[in-house]
Amino acid sequence: MMEKIQTFYAHGKLLLSGEYLVLKGAQALAVPTKYGQEMCVEHVPSEGLYWDTKVRNKHWFYAKFDSQIKLIATDNIELATKLQETIKACVEIDSKVTGQLLFSKVITNLEFDLQWGLGSSSTLISLLAQWLKIDPYLLLSKTFKGSGYDIACANASSPILYELTERFKKVNPVDFKPPFIDQLYFIYSGQKQNSAQEVKRFLEKDYNENSHLAEINSITHALLTCKFLNDFNKLIEKHERMMSEILNQPPIKQRLYPDFKGSIKSLGAWGGDFLLAASSLSSSQVKQYFKNKGHEIVFHYRELILNH
Repeated sequence: MMEKIQTFYAHGKLLLSGEYLVLKGAQALAVPTKYGQEMCVEHVPSEGLYWDTKVRNKHWFYAKFDSQIKLIATDNIELATKLQETIKACVEIDSKVTGQLLFSKVITNLEFDLQWGLGSSSTLISLLAQWLKIDPYLLLSKTFKGSGYDIACANASSPILYELTERFKKVNPVDFKPPFIDQLYFIYSGQKQNSAQEVKRFLEKDYNENSHLAEINSITHALLTCKFLNDFNKLIEKHERMMSEILNQPPIKQRLYPDFKGSIKSLGAWGGDFLLAASSLSSSQVKQYFKNKGHEIVFHYRELILNH
């Protein structure tokens, strides 16, 4: 009798407020995306771990490991080596998972473009943790690092308020459905940032941490209760000005979109991935504006964000 194939799923993520400062304990508003990554695990008769990864249903790379998690075949040594390190970290956390890893064929499918920055690594961490029943935050700390908000989003079904404390991570589901939700857009910038490098630069900055944390927290909570688009725009512009001072970089709207009728906020590492735009313009006007700027990928909020 054929064993049942196990399936697991993890959502992608975007950070609406608290970028960078979430590492210092700021309360951040994060949202899971409708796009994520799926994992299917099948028992196979021969010993070893067989891994096949797809991106948007197209082959990306494969790897084969022996009973000692030694890499014995692949079509991308760099990706396979990183996967091997991640799998070994799972075994470090709980040696008993070796039995689950062996005699297994794993197929993963990433539903979004790798360049979008929606969490190819965090969704993988979440999937491995679900399958092997280990702590995803501990696995993250041993592999890709970061605040962990993306791990929290992976299993969330609605927006969350995320806070990193010295002792634990606070993850609280929140109701974020402002009356102007149909006037919020996510635009793929076409640029990819190295988050690890950007975080390193941020951690070397000298600034008044306590006052900035308090102000960011205030903005985050105000965003959650905001009823009018104009007030929302003022809040994200205030957030942009503060981060501009800390990072010593001009806000993205000032630098690239000064004539846009509305507000624009960087999401995640500044200079890459997705932008949030809020405008009273019509949907067609917003899309045409960004198309003229070379940005073809524009999502309505409801199209991209999971908001059960």
